[in-house]
Amino acid sequence: MNINNLYMNKYSFKRFILYRIKFLPHIFFYTLITFFSLYSSSNRSFEKNKTTVILTLIPYIDNKFQYVIPFLEPAGLDHYSYTPKKIDALRSIVKEVYGYDLLDRQIYEQSECNLKFYRSAVISKCQVRPYWTNLSINNWINISNKYNVNNLITTFKIPSLKACKAYYFPSDNNYANKVQYFHYLIPSSSADNLVCPSINLYKHINK
Repeated sequence: MNINNLYMNKYSFKRFILYRIKFLPHIFFYTLITFFSLYSSSNRSFEKNKTTVILTLIPYIDNKFQYVIPFLEPAGLDHYSYTPKKIDALRSIVKEVYGYDLLDRQIYEQSECNLKFYRSAVISKCQVRPYWTNLSINNWINISNKYNVNNLITTFKIPSLKACKAYYFPSDNNYANKVQYFHYLIPSSSADNLVCPSINLYKHINK
């Protein structure tokens, strides 16, 4: 190797290094973007995994508590009218879990419930309350196993279930008058030692 070739090799190597250094800020920038993208994705996945399914009569409970979704939105039954094939499945679920037939007009006429709930988009609270309060632990176990739900939040007490925590929520945006919510666990077996999950009100509510 002559001196000219050696010089050219050194010069080429120097240009190669300088070229790479020139793009270091770009490489660093894109590395940071990739890192934060992966972190954000992982964080969203974690939040999704800790979401709790709640059986409830409280409308839009996911606007009151963090990281919860309703088993069935009690104020959104009209959504199923757009998919007629699901009507029979919905009717069966309401009958087994909530204790009444959505399409049985006589239930409303022969009880304290008035007809405003008949064929409405809202689960009938006055039908469900006596049903839930009289269910045995074995009835609850059957519901848990069939529908894979282990948490219940109500405005009334359920004597057969394990109580977790009571919450206070403002009534009609009036913070002076508060409604009490009760969180219960629904076991999947008689030997089920479920631990109460951490469920929190949104900060703007918990004043």
